[in-house]
Amino acid sequence: MISKSTQFEYRTSYFQSNDLYPQFRLEIYENTLSTTSCFRIGAKSEVFSESKLSPTIQLLNELGKLQDTPEDQRWPPAEWPSEQAFDDAYDFILNIPLFQVSSPFISLADDGEINFFWNVDDIYVDLGFYGDGQCSYFAQSQSGQKVYSNAFSTSEGFPPEILDFFLETR
Repeated sequence: MISKSTQFEYRTSYFQSNDLYPQFRLEIYENTLSTTSCFRIGAKSEVFSESKLSPTIQLLNELGKLQDTPEDQRWPPAEWPSEQAFDDAYDFILNIPLFQVSSPFISLADDGEINFFWNVDDIYVDLGFYGDGQCSYFAQSQSGQKVYSNAFSTSEGFPPEILDFFLETR
């Protein structure tokens, strides 16, 4: 399968490996950089990179580690995000224009929300996923301008209002 997001082209395929676990392969092509990665399905979702890790792969790794946290080690010990929330967050990562925007800090809230947080260059952004195909966000620019949405579709890519805040500081 070949899909295209705003900044990436990615291809997925399944194959059987020697360790008896089915494998899911994700190849991500960022602009002119090519990074190939392999996700394990059926075991912990580990990501292996065949070249230097791109910021996108680093964020996918970070989210995968949070998702694979054993139940007895989960913090906060409250409602865990749904699989759909994780899927929405993975899709969103593929649409972050990391050549224009720094990498966010990713965390989990105790109400089942996955949070992406930026506090750089006098820009504050809090963006979250509950697994309903939408994200909510609040952002404030260095000039004090504020934007927010409680229902931004994750299929629309990266919110243009937030991108404008990052471009404003360059």
